[in-house]
Amino acid sequence: MTERNNFIDISKGIAIILVLFNHYVWEKTSIFNTHLYYWIVSMAVPLFMLCTGYVTALSFEKKGDTIKTAYSPKRIFSKLFRYIMPFFWFYVIETVLTFAFQKLGYIGYLSDLGFVFSDAYEEKLTFLETVKYFFEGGRGIHGTYYFPIILQVAIIIPLIYTIVRKYEWGIYLCFGINLIFEILKTSLGMTAEVYRILAFRYIFALSMGCYLYTYREKSEKWQKWLVFFLLGTIYTYMVNYTSLERQIFTYRFRNSMISMLYITPLFLLGIKNLGKIRCLFLEKLGKASYHIFMVQILYYNFLAPILWNLSDNNVINDFFGMSISLLVCLGTGYVYYLLYNFISKKYYHTKRI
Repeated sequence: MTERNNFIDISKGIAIILVLFNHYVWEKTSIFNTHLYYWIVSMAVPLFMLCTGYVTALSFEKKGDTIKTAYSPKRIFSKLFRYIMPFFWFYVIETVLTFAFQKLGYIGYLSDLGFVFSDAYEEKLTFLETVKYFFEGGRGIHGTYYFPIILQVAIIIPLIYTIVRKYEWGIYLCFGINLIFEILKTSLGMTAEVYRILAFRYIFALSMGCYLYTYREKSEKWQKWLVFFLLGTIYTYMVNYTSLERQIFTYRFRNSMISMLYITPLFLLGIKNLGKIRCLFLEKLGKASYHIFMVQILYYNFLAPILWNLSDNNVINDFFGMSISLLVCLGTGYVYYLLYNFISKKYYHTKRI
């Protein structure tokens, strides 16, 4: 049996911190809004997808799963339920807060502060729109796309793993499928709102995660990973520091399937060399990352704009604002993780995410 690789949880812990940095509204010239964003902060979700692919492959091998067992109604329902229930309670809280804040006039106050704000919070609450926003991941911004994407990932990841396991060149097939999706998205004029909630943009990242576990004994062939690293590095430099016109990756180009090529070899190095190290703080955050993700949506939509508006000194505001963001989101998110797991084990009997 394969030993638990602690670097997976550590990676997820790092990724959720990057999410918080990503959704913070920094001063325009801040390094977190420029160079660090280009190379590190924007890689948060691709890093999550690499972890998801890796853990899926590990789970398939450990349980001896097949495509048939993976797509049994019981297994699919169980996987979806594990993601839906934590989100359901988050969405109930968001809906209640939206209703209360509308009545108190707080929503109007937030929308007048001058920061990016979701118009959905100002819409009249009806049953149909409440159902609609549930499947869109919530009414706000700052990562609401993640819930619909993770549900799609839960459905397509067994197929992606099966392709990669059966054919070593399956990652290139997934690369091609991902690329075709990007081309069709551009040629058909798909809107950014639709694109953001489709998991097809992460097919290659998921397949790469599956590949790294399935062919872990062959990963010593460093030449391929060096090529990937160079391609990703060159592309990231070109789209961020030159006037390169983006013909295909028109939306979210900074964490596209090409950009993430440069972090994959770094992820592999961590998996191979840091799997036994312990960092309990990051490991705990990694295990609670899904719950933290939901808490930060509420925080960045309802509370953070007030902090961003407190000071005219952007450096001071950024320091205290980000410190408070980390404390509130990580702390409250971890408490939600513990509380939900306590309740789910007692009443739902579901496994931890």
